[in-house]
Amino acid sequence: MSKGLPKPLGETKNLVQCFRSERYIVAVETASSRCKMFQVMFQKKDGSLFVNFPYFKHGEGIVSLVTWTPENPPPANLSLEPGGKITSHRVKYSHHPNGRAHFSQDGRVLTAIKKQAVPINEIQGHVFTIQLQGLGCFEPLEPAAETPLATTKHITLKFPFSSEEPEAIKFVGFWYPQDAILNRLTSGIVGPMMTLNTRNGKSYRAFICSAPHGHAGEERILALAYEGIPRLDKGGEAALTFIGGFDRPEIVNDLTKTTTFLALWYPVTNADELTTRLGSIDFREI
Repeated sequence: MSKGLPKPLGETKNLVQCFRSERYIVAVETASSRCKMFQVMFQKKDGSLFVNFPYFKHGEGIVSLVTWTPENPPPANLSLEPGGKITSHRVKYSHHPNGRAHFSQDGRVLTAIKKQAVPINEIQGHVFTIQLQGLGCFEPLEPAAETPLATTKHITLKFPFSSEEPEAIKFVGFWYPQDAILNRLTSGIVGPMMTLNTRNGKSYRAFICSAPHGHAGEERILALAYEGIPRLDKGGEAALTFIGGFDRPEIVNDLTKTTTFLALWYPVTNADELTTRLGSIDFREI
């Protein structure tokens, strides 16, 4: 096991040393900094997947239901303004067993940006992508806040960059049944951190995570992969992006069909102007 990794909990039927916890604190470690980036959570009662961003210092952003049509197919420039709303809060992404996907934050925003995506137990492959820029705009990971041993409540996963700090970082979540993930291995090692091969032929280093034994969804595996990427916002100090809530692959990959997904971008610098033009999902006191 790599130095610095928390000790994994237990075994699955096919995977040994798979992390099993309700909440994962995702951190990045470079030669000069250690920062908490986001959280991934599994709901005990039904296996819902949550992604939360409590560590980013900026609260004003845009959340959107993005539509790509045959007339404007990917990889066209991604604009969040059509279908978008402004918020002054860091929202949470939720993906439920029936496929309902949405952005929310209890008591703070309306659950207005939502869609019917693929039921979570039917997903095999890409489930979300997060891109981050500006490590100084995220909370530091203090030694006292670390969870060096795996528990069923929370685990800190430290993603290492041994060389210089990357301009930006991309995290990709892949969601698989246990059997399917073995076919994605390229390292030959079955453990808490391994190399995965995706359908497009790209290889990623990834942590292998799941829900605790006895929780709904314990038979599913989240492979959380990462890599350094070029700068996201050349004119800004920091950036946070997320996409998820995809349609079925036969729709996404067919450029003759319209497809939708959920996306966010933080921060926005012209929040007041955008709120006037697009509207807000924030609760307003009367």
